[in-house]
Formats: sequence, structure tokens, C-alpha cells
Amino acid sequence: MIAKLSELKTMTNNDAGTAEDARLTIALVWAQALMERHCGRLFESATTETMYHDGGGYGLYLNRWPLYDVTLALNVTIATDYNWAAATVLTPNVDYRGNAARGTVTRLPDGARWPAGPQIIRTIHRGGYTDPATTPLPSGCVYVAAHIQAAALLEATDLYKRRDEPGYKIVAAMPGGMASGYAPTIELLAIAKELLRGERR
Repeated sequence: MIAKLSELKTMTNNDAGTAEDARLTIALVWAQALMERHCGRLFESATTETMYHDGGGYGLYLNRWPLYDVTLALNVTIATDYNWAAATVLTPNVDYRGNAARGTVTRLPDGARWPAGPQIIRTIHRGGYTDPATTPLPSGCVYVAAHIQAAALLEATDLYKRRDEPGYKIVAAMPGGMASGYAPTIELLAIAKELLRGERR
């Protein structure tokens, strides 16, 4: 997750005990999902993420950033015939340039377009933020930025406080001891949107 359960417990006056942990965890998951929908990206890191892109434009847009290392954690190949086993492997900083901070990939030389065609470009990348509860921080990884954590905590707090309102039902006691519920169809809080202004795709 992109925010700590312990901090959400403090914000919701649930420091003592674990009785509300399941509901609080669900609130964090929902908050993150709302934020990702709003921003058009995924925040949490993944070992690798494979994406297929349409060609013809100037940029490719990855769904997880920041990238850990644009030369080691980003692989770009082109297969106009979709034969990925024989695809053309591109060289970083020669054939393309990756923007680690924004998760974009542009063709080189500057101003060049990617070859045209549906789903003919494949990227394999490693990016996103590391769960703030993870210690120590793995090499090359980045913790979630403070303003993103703040947005998640504010949104999750609001969801939790409204947990018994129609459309917000959070059920912690389910068969098999699993926590469940259903996500409300709502918009982010205005303050969360403001915090995330620079994080949208």
C-alpha cells in the first residue's frame, strides 16, 4: 500500500487494538484505487511490468513511475510482425530516452516518431513507489512521496468515517476470516485532488 496502516489508525483514533484493522485496510485499498483512477497511473512498484503500445506518436507512456533506472529497468522492443522472439531490441540513449521522473519514453533522435502500427512496441519496465512500511528500503527503490501518502491517508480517513453510510458499507467479518466490502462510486476529496495535481498522467 502507499500509506501506513499505523498512521491511519492514529488519524482515526484506533491506536489501541486491532479490532478495526480490517476495515481500515480496506479503506486504504479503496483510497489508493480512487487515486490511481484519478491520476491514470499505478503507484505501487512491481517487479516488472510489460506493456504494448500503439506506434505513430512521439511518446510512450508507462503506467508505473518513477522508473528505478532508465538504462537497466526499461527494455523497449519493436516487432512490426508481432514476432516478439525476433523483435528489434532498442538501445537506451541511442534509440530512445526514458524519463524516469514521469514514466515516458521518447524516440531518438529528438523529434522522431515511433513506427506506426497497433501494439507493435513492447516495453518492460520496473517502476513505482515502495510501500512505506518496507524496511530497509531495497536498493534502487523509492519510498512513496509524502504528498501522495497524505492524500491516501486523508481519503482513507474520510472513507472509514463514512463506512456505515449507504454506498460505503465496509464489512470486516466474512467467511474464512477474510475482510471484504464494496467500493463506493465517488470522487476524490478536493484536498486529495490538489495534493495529486502534479501526479496525473
